[in-house]
Amino acid sequence: MPKRVLSTLAAALVLSITTARADPCPDRGFEFFEIEGYRVKNVRVTGFWVLRRAMLAGNTAVADLAGKPFTAAGILKGKRALRDQLIAAPALFDSPVGVTVAAARVANCSAATKELDIEYPLFTTKMPLASIHTAEQASLEHEDPARALALAPANTRYRIAPMLGYDASQNVLGGGRLDVPSLFGTSIQLSLEGQGSSETTAAAISLAGGAERESGWLERVVWRGAFAYSDRPSDRLRLHSSRASGQVSLSTRAIGRIGAVVRFGSLFEGGSQRTGLTDAVLPSDLLASSRFGNWRSYAGVTARTRRSAMAASYGVLLGRTGSGKRIDYRKQVLDVVYDSRFLLAAQRPLSVETRFTAGALARLGPTPVSERFFGGNVETTFIPGSEWSMRANPVMRGIPAFRLNRVAPGDVPGGDHFAVLNLTVSVPVFGLPVIPKEAAENEEIRQAISGFVTDGADALAPIYELDDPAQKHLFDTVREGLARTTAAMEERVGAIEASVPEALKPAHQACADKIGDLASDASSITRTTPWRMFVNPDPEERGIPVIVDVCIMQLNSKLMDAELAERGDELKSLQQTIQTQVDKIDRTRARQLAQETMAFPSRVVQTIFDEMTVVSLSPLFLFDAGRIGPEVRGWRSTRYSLGGGARLTLASSVSFEFGYAWNLRPQPWEGRGALFVALRFLDIFGK
Repeated sequence: MPKRVLSTLAAALVLSITTARADPCPDRGFEFFEIEGYRVKNVRVTGFWVLRRAMLAGNTAVADLAGKPFTAAGILKGKRALRDQLIAAPALFDSPVGVTVAAARVANCSAATKELDIEYPLFTTKMPLASIHTAEQASLEHEDPARALALAPANTRYRIAPMLGYDASQNVLGGGRLDVPSLFGTSIQLSLEGQGSSETTAAAISLAGGAERESGWLERVVWRGAFAYSDRPSDRLRLHSSRASGQVSLSTRAIGRIGAVVRFGSLFEGGSQRTGLTDAVLPSDLLASSRFGNWRSYAGVTARTRRSAMAASYGVLLGRTGSGKRIDYRKQVLDVVYDSRFLLAAQRPLSVETRFTAGALARLGPTPVSERFFGGNVETTFIPGSEWSMRANPVMRGIPAFRLNRVAPGDVPGGDHFAVLNLTVSVPVFGLPVIPKEAAENEEIRQAISGFVTDGADALAPIYELDDPAQKHLFDTVREGLARTTAAMEERVGAIEASVPEALKPAHQACADKIGDLASDASSITRTTPWRMFVNPDPEERGIPVIVDVCIMQLNSKLMDAELAERGDELKSLQQTIQTQVDKIDRTRARQLAQETMAFPSRVVQTIFDEMTVVSLSPLFLFDAGRIGPEVRGWRSTRYSLGGGARLTLASSVSFEFGYAWNLRPQPWEGRGALFVALRFLDIFGK
């Protein structure tokens, strides 16, 4: 399907339905208050909080109503202006199929002072469908619902996300990320990222782009080129790395009822690594410093249901250091994520997040020490970039960053294999819902949403018909004939204009308008043009039945022009041919596909109404269990972490997380526990 058609798969979602705390006025109609001479005291736009001020300040048709005499025409003009502004506002996702409504009402009417307030409750619907099948999108919806659901305006120039955190290895850590979504007006995205503290430094620059395929099993292709530098501490060494990389990642269309997406890709990188150690203290097959070249290949599957998200990823790295062998080391990583949410009460979802990560390193020749596994309460990723989250190291939140690196004191730093299970449980104790309680519990609104979903399926069914063989047959065999006949008929209608009697002038004008529209449509037919439109008998449209009625039955039955009659017979023959093929289209299949497409957003709508909050405070419970090897006799290789904390999220603004996790079986170099603090601005200038 074309990109424009893909965007029409947006779900009809009411994201903003609320009214201010105001006393309603008597239900007497707007004209009553105009006749009685009321004046407007205040004008309010009510709805999702990030829209209110911008909508009022940016719309003079609404803002200018305050302080002036009330008129019914004025309040309705303001309502239309707000609706147009909502539709035209840029967003991260195009959403031509949806619902955007601006309502209007009067409130706080005072008969004594002849004053009243005007309120405009806003309803809006922008929501993507193409990217919400992944586990990463599930996390984004809870961190930043306004951006994930395109409620917030699109930041077309740049996005800045500062970050502040702390852990025992890296101390107070600051930094951020700058994204330029459209570099020099192209589809290429530039990203700059940096972090630093007294103990660590990391920086990266990347260029990325991609394309979405209009048909076939492969939906999206993403490429990325990057350069990254890092200098991170461990307890006995420092991990220095400089690397340049290029990668391509691909993802399929959603498969099956749960919308599973298969992803895979490859990455080539080269650079240098050093640790500050000397080769003399290392085994002969480990290198303290070296140049390297790596080839990473990875694949995975991700899917979501209404309250669950899962992702399973596998990656293999083949590397060499120039020893003369084709492969000096091989690394394999498995990362499995499963998150579930259980609704205990409205806006009180119990979140259970589980993650299992395992890895193994085979030293087939000289291997950089930095390629071994270094764990702790900071994760490293196997795949650079943010579209795919895949861990590459053991994460134990009770151990400072990169200090989970050996079993016994005298071991060489780094592990050759590991397996870790992480569990996080949280439940909000406070939350400001995206959908206010009055709206969420309103049965009329919920029934309207169900209707929107049904209407969405009705709109999608003709789109799925475009792939039917009958459609393709018409394009190959009828397109040129229809364009030729309609053009000839339009030319003939124009040629006879001067000879048409005065009594038939209106019929001739109606015929000229309709055949002009049909000829224009016929001359621009593409493979995605729905042929059903050409046999539509609706008088308001411009199908062949309408042309035959207006031009042949109403006009030429009295005019009796032979050439016009001949063109009419040709159109009737084409109509019969088109209708025969249109009747062969498998409508049942198209309707089923449309209903399957709309089933997912329907579940998402219910989740947003019942669970999603703009501001929330959630206690956290943490538990980790894992092993790292090679094992050493007399030393425990298993570690456990237990802890708690809290997460405060201000949607579209700030995410703050803090807590402490205890290391239940500590070794001297690991410490008894780790404090974690993270303050992250989702976008400092984006709203």
